[in-house]
Amino acid sequence: LAVYQERAEEISLVLLDMTMPDMDGAQCLQALREINPKVNIVVSSGYQESYVVKDLGDCVADGFVQKPYTPECLDEVLRKVLQSS
Repeated sequence: LAVYQERAEEISLVLLDMTMPDMDGAQCLQALREINPKVNIVVSSGYQESYVVKDLGDCVADGFVQKPYTPECLDEVLRKVLQSS
């Protein structure tokens, strides 16, 4: 969050893991949306997308990639999100 706050104008997409040490992905996603409601966010998790969406509550991610993923799969998801923004 600190890096995004400092450099938001330089960042076009955030790849956000749902499991982090100090706050969970849903809390981080909400904080990112408060800073910039239009930031592109792709969520990554080892759980299925349907479970992750429930954990996110009212916050909505722009994309999802399930771990483990290949570089090609990640590239496809990131390109799709960036092209639609």
